[in-house]
Amino acid sequence: MVSINSTQKKNDPLIIDCGANIGLSVIYFKKLFPDSLIIAFEPDPVNFIILKSNLIQFNLHDVEVIPKAVWINEKPLFFKKNGSIGGHLINHECNNSIKIETVCLRNYLNRNIDFLKIDIEGSEYDIIKDCEDLLVNVKNIFVEYHSFPDNPQMIGELLIIL
Repeated sequence: MVSINSTQKKNDPLIIDCGANIGLSVIYFKKLFPDSLIIAFEPDPVNFIILKSNLIQFNLHDVEVIPKAVWINEKPLFFKKNGSIGGHLINHECNNSIKIETVCLRNYLNRNIDFLKIDIEGSEYDIIKDCEDLLVNVKNIFVEYHSFPDNPQMIGELLIIL
C-alpha cells in the first residue's frame, strides 16, 4: 500500500486521511505507527459507521474521525453514492444523493503533516489547488486521482502543483 521511507520514519507521525472509507488505511497506518496522531475524514454515513466499528474492533480509540468531506470551504454539498462503498461530491441534488457537511482542508494544513492521503473520488484537483501554498507543510503525500469522462481532465495541472 503506502510506505514512508525509513530515514524519515518517526514514532508519532501526524497523518491526515481524506477519504478514510471503512478504515482499512487507518488500521494500516496505526499498525505501522501505533503512536501516530491520525485525523480521518469520511462523509458517507454508512461507511462512517463501518469505519468506527472497524476501529473499535482493532481497539483503536485514539483516532480522530470526522464525518465530513474535505473541500475548499465549509458549505454543505451533495454526495452521490456509486452503488458500492464509494461515492463522490456533486453540486446539486439528484437521485441517490445525500446532503453532507464539508470541512476546509486548508484549516488542517497550517502545521507539519507527516503524511497526507487524499482519496476523495474526483475532488482531488480542487482540493490540491486550494491548498497549493500549504503543501510545503506536508512531508509525504498520496493522491489517488479520479476523473470522469464529461469533466475536464486535470491530471497534468495536478502533477505540476505536486
